[in-house]
Amino acid sequence: MSASSSKTSSKSKQSGKSKSSVSRPEQPAKVTDNKWIDIDHDLKKTPEKQKQQYEGVDEKALEEIGYVHDLSEKTRNKNNTMDYCTFKLQTSPNKFKDALLYSPTKRKILKTSDDSRTPIKVEKFTYTKDGKKIIVNEVTRLSSPDASECVFQYVPLTPSTEKFTTIQNVLDNADEYDKVNVEGKVFHLHENRPNNTNLHLASGLLVDEEATIPLDVWEPHISSIQENNAYAFMSLTVRVWNGKKKVALGRQGKVYALTDSPVMSVTEDNVPASENKFGAIGIEEIASISSIEVFHACVNCNKKLIQ
Repeated sequence: MSASSSKTSSKSKQSGKSKSSVSRPEQPAKVTDNKWIDIDHDLKKTPEKQKQQYEGVDEKALEEIGYVHDLSEKTRNKNNTMDYCTFKLQTSPNKFKDALLYSPTKRKILKTSDDSRTPIKVEKFTYTKDGKKIIVNEVTRLSSPDASECVFQYVPLTPSTEKFTTIQNVLDNADEYDKVNVEGKVFHLHENRPNNTNLHLASGLLVDEEATIPLDVWEPHISSIQENNAYAFMSLTVRVWNGKKKVALGRQGKVYALTDSPVMSVTEDNVPASENKFGAIGIEEIASISSIEVFHACVNCNKKLIQ
């Protein structure tokens, strides 16, 4: 009797425990502070462990409905441990969120949404530790929303919908492979063909009121850019060459001619002497001249370019 009584008492105590509840966040897309994810640590977890981390969290806090924009090709991470893609998720007529894709199997679904401009429902995603980027991984569920769930239309990305940064900020704070939007004026643009590729590449300098950075322009954008004109560049990729940063406009980038911007007043005088490969030098006397050769040179390494 005493043993039975003891078990009954123990069971009564257990049933008397109150289950902890998680209050709904004020902002639907934000997870409580103790739920922020360290991306490098989180991606090492199995889907089951990732799911356990979110038990008790309101699922509405991990749900967005919108349109996919600018889905990138696969890129290797800095530690050379995994591939990822970047994209933007339009969650309202004028709001776009940066996102990272770490699930190769889900890229095809996002690509279909991007190409067809149809809405997509993203559930059970996570965030980067700073809360600025959505993370789509193996736990994330992608589906087509009901017509009543998406109450806004697809809006193309344009300079008016995007945030732009300065060249100086790119030089100081951007990491390699970051995507940036920059306004600037183009100088010293010349076209060449890199070795082992049939693609054409134009190289030059991108200049704003404060700083200068080397610029690479790949097909099909070369014909859209002219020297001494100002442009809004979207989705430039930050690269590092010989220890120095540069930006590249790839196939998925966008470029718009500017007609009313402060960078239009930038002149070649804004280009630092160290970057100006075509500056004049003063020579008091020339003893003799054996030969003269004129050729295009790379703005990064100063080597002769194959014509």
